[in-house]
Amino acid sequence: QIIIAVLAILGGIGFPVLKDIFSDSRKRFLPSVKRRWSLNTRIVVFTSCFLIVLGTVLFMVFEWNHSLQEHSLGGKIVVSFFQSASSRTAGFNSVDFGQVLNPTLLLLIILMFIGASPASTGGGVKTTTFFVSAINTVRGKQRVNIEHSQIPDSTIFRAMTILLFSMLFVTIGTIVLTFTDSSHDLIELVFEEISAFTTTGLST
Repeated sequence: QIIIAVLAILGGIGFPVLKDIFSDSRKRFLPSVKRRWSLNTRIVVFTSCFLIVLGTVLFMVFEWNHSLQEHSLGGKIVVSFFQSASSRTAGFNSVDFGQVLNPTLLLLIILMFIGASPASTGGGVKTTTFFVSAINTVRGKQRVNIEHSQIPDSTIFRAMTILLFSMLFVTIGTIVLTFTDSSHDLIELVFEEISAFTTTGLST
């Protein structure tokens, strides 16, 4: 599970970020070369780590006495880490999602919707879109500056537009499913819709 999770993370952070990180590691042997990750790499790495840690902790808390009750402490951590990493990009599961609690399904819905990073092998609205939209909403400013780097207004507008239309598309799809599959709970229909929209492939 750890190996698959690590591969999913590497595949989900994007090829430009991988190139930037590995290029930086090679520069460590050249003291005269100044090392600095690009703004995109810093946003992707920070957001990815934040989502992985948050997803791992919350999954373990929600399912501690439910789907994880038969696991040891180490097993609970590994399974939670695996599901947190996999749900955003790969779509593998090591627990039965048809039996998990509703708070866990909501957590997985959020992780799937955000998804991977640009120029990666994963789907979703992308970590950069989520980060830029969140920062812009929290700060409420037209111009967003991060570590002496300014995010262009056009990028902020594009991120908000992607987020809006994605939510609209998912909402319409879910409404259709409430008519075609009315025997299922609403949260299960939302889960299936998000999983399909983000090409994750998980199912209850």
